[in-house]
Amino acid sequence: MEKETKYGVLSDIHENPKILPYALDALKKEGAEKLIVNGDIGTIADNLEDSQRFTAYILDNIAKTGIESYIQPGSHETIGAFESVLDYFKEKNKNIIDVKENPKIDSNNHSLIFLPGSDWNVSGGEYTLTDNNIETGFYHIPQKQGPDQYRYYKNMNDLEKQLTEPEKTIAVSHIPRKFNNIENCVDVAEFGEIQKDFFADIVNYEDGEQQIRVYEKNGENGTIVKPKPVKEFIRNQSFEKGSIFPSEIAKYFQSFGAPIEIKKENRGNESLKNLYEKSGITKAVSGHFHESGHRANDSKGNHVEPGKYTNELFWNSGYLDVGQTGILKVKDNKVSYDNIQLR
Repeated sequence: MEKETKYGVLSDIHENPKILPYALDALKKEGAEKLIVNGDIGTIADNLEDSQRFTAYILDNIAKTGIESYIQPGSHETIGAFESVLDYFKEKNKNIIDVKENPKIDSNNHSLIFLPGSDWNVSGGEYTLTDNNIETGFYHIPQKQGPDQYRYYKNMNDLEKQLTEPEKTIAVSHIPRKFNNIENCVDVAEFGEIQKDFFADIVNYEDGEQQIRVYEKNGENGTIVKPKPVKEFIRNQSFEKGSIFPSEIAKYFQSFGAPIEIKKENRGNESLKNLYEKSGITKAVSGHFHESGHRANDSKGNHVEPGKYTNELFWNSGYLDVGQTGILKVKDNKVSYDNIQLR
């Protein structure tokens, strides 16, 4: 009988890195032998140094555990802030593993295959998971205007080249595959979709207050600036039909009359679904969709109970900013999970 292996899983730390030591303590108490750090451990800060400090704080705490830890980017990381910090910590700490360099990890008669990046990035995110005919790696993208750009592309079809025994393999991707059940599945997102083009004047005051005026056409009248210090004044910012916002931002703009509809849908990746089905992957860990944190389902979209060993598991390990993390357990070609909610 195979020895049980326990992985602590962490992802989606955007605003609250100081929660991490508590999460690590909880995972160690539950017996985590290895750590999967599944993306979004970087933040899009106002400057490069702040972004680097954010990621450095996270990797420093993880490195100090001494636990073998697999690190991959998601939808928030930038190359400038993430790569230099990761290089520093992996050179000084043998337990920090860069999965871009080690996409397949074999352990106790099972394998983890990592798919870094995301099919949707926040503004500034530079790691893309794609099914386009492009070789995995870093790309320099010259710009006619402004500074040149750099981007990392991961071809998800690499999975098939690395896969030897699907029944013994767990895919680890920041984004989930597509499902069709809103009630149970790991890829459900609530978001706002712009229904028609509009413009907005946005005033951010130094005391933190914000004032917005929304209008359909680019008019002359903007927000009246109150007689107090203004941090930032954005006039006639355009928003295009079909663009998508996180639900919190969408509801905020909606309250000022913006033509935004709040939707709830399965937003997983269709190409990833086809790839998993074609290659026989029935076990996968994801994050990304905050609304689906701590959900788990099988290939048909049925809920999978925690603590139950199964041959089919698609699990969203949770949104750490709100205290969600968990343990993935592997034994005898089967997996189970335990959600952990920090108080």
